[in-house]
Amino acid sequence: MMNKMNMVMACFMVMAVAFPSLLNLKGATAEDYVVGDSLGWAVPPNTSFYSEWAASKTFQIGDGLVFNWTGDHYVGPVSKEEYDNCTDPGIVFGPGVMII
Repeated sequence: MMNKMNMVMACFMVMAVAFPSLLNLKGATAEDYVVGDSLGWAVPPNTSFYSEWAASKTFQIGDGLVFNWTGDHYVGPVSKEEYDNCTDPGIVFGPGVMII
């Protein structure tokens, strides 16, 4: 049977091994992703650019999409149905920086 000192030492050893591992865990914090990275929200160099960009990311609930654009580009949230039917949702944000 363990005496009190051995029990304390065993607990200390478990903490010493476990604590550094806990420091490496990524927290549940939201991240912001700049859409298109350095290109931003602009006319892409090819038709698959934004699909490839999105496929290279791992998004989590709560993350933000940062749209950086200038000129005549507009952005607004739409459902899949609105996108597929090219339906105007009535919510449009003008040029600048927008986080959705």
